[in-house]
Amino acid sequence: MLEDQSLPAALLNIFRDTIESLVQSENILCKILGPSPAPLQKIKTLWRYALIVKSTSPAAINRIP
Repeated sequence: MLEDQSLPAALLNIFRDTIESLVQSENILCKILGPSPAPLQKIKTLWRYALIVKSTSPAAINRIP
C-alpha cells in the first residue's frame, strides 16, 4: 500500500483540473474547492482527501458530465 500522500494528492489535482475544464466548457456556475486533506487524513494505510463542488443551484452540479 501507499505510505506516501503525494500520489493521491497529484491524482486529485488532475481530477480537479478535468472537472474545471468540463465546468468551463459547459458554462456551469460552480466553485471547486480542494483537494484538501480530509478531517481524518489517514485511515490504516489509505490517505483521504476532500474535493467539494459548490453551487447555488443543485441542478448546475447535476449538469457536470
